[in-house]
Amino acid sequence: MRLALARALFARPDLLLLDEPTNMLDVRAILWLENYLQTWPSTILVVSHDRNFLNAVATDIVHLHSQRLEGYRGNFESFLKTKEERLKNQQREYEAQHQYREHIQVFIDRFRYNANRASQVQSKLKLLEKLPELKPVEKDTEVILRFPDGFEKFSPPILQLDEVDFWYSSDQPIFKKLSVSADLDSRICVVGSNIVCLHYRIF
Repeated sequence: MRLALARALFARPDLLLLDEPTNMLDVRAILWLENYLQTWPSTILVVSHDRNFLNAVATDIVHLHSQRLEGYRGNFESFLKTKEERLKNQQREYEAQHQYREHIQVFIDRFRYNANRASQVQSKLKLLEKLPELKPVEKDTEVILRFPDGFEKFSPPILQLDEVDFWYSSDQPIFKKLSVSADLDSRICVVGSNIVCLHYRIF
């Protein structure tokens, strides 16, 4: 990843496309990349699940939703606030127009066959046709995880490793004779030189 990033940055393209650039980078490399990209002179298009990285680097957010692209100014946190406010306004406008349509429709249904009100009914029908069709807010699909009954009562340890070795090559082991256990209250962070900071939480 470092080599691929170095080649891309060295080329200094007019449009830099980055797909999950913080994957497989350690914390120091991520911080360096954030600072470096803040002064990048041309356009960057980045896809990332790293909120901190997006907050540090992004000046605009493009949201793909319901087969549409919507642009937002600011970083990721600003996008979340603006999107929430925009959705609230959209829902309020929809509800207000829905009530207005119902009010007009009641008038039309009441006087549709009244000759004295024929011109008013026609005017109301034309008004309904000219109203833009607003749609209610589409809520994001909720993901619900279900665990079997009694899951929280599992007796510790939930995970146990005894004298574990790990290496990419036999002459350079990453670690040797590692013994560690984890229960439901464990919060484990694996850190070290040239590795990504990995967080494990046992639910």
